[in-house]
Amino acid sequence: MSKCKITGKKLVIQLGRTDTQIVAMNGSTILYGKTYETPVGAVEDGMIRNQEAVRELLKGAMKEPEFKGIRQVVFTL
Repeated sequence: MSKCKITGKKLVIQLGRTDTQIVAMNGSTILYGKTYETPVGAVEDGMIRNQEAVRELLKGAMKEPEFKGIRQVVFTL
C-alpha cells in the first residue's frame, strides 16, 4: 500500500462495535464531529455483519449540513 496525503476537506469515519464517530476535517484541523450509536450486532470482530443497518446509519448521518459536499473519506473499522 502506498502512502499519500489527503489534502483539503475530508470525512473521517470510525465504525466501532458500540459507537460510530464521524469527523469533518480540513488538513489536521477538526471542523465538526459527532458520535452515533452503532446498531446492535451490525459490527462484530472487525467485520460489518449487518450492511443494511450500517447503510441506514451513514445515510442519516450524511444529512448533517456540516458533512455535505465533502467528497474525500477515510474509513476505519
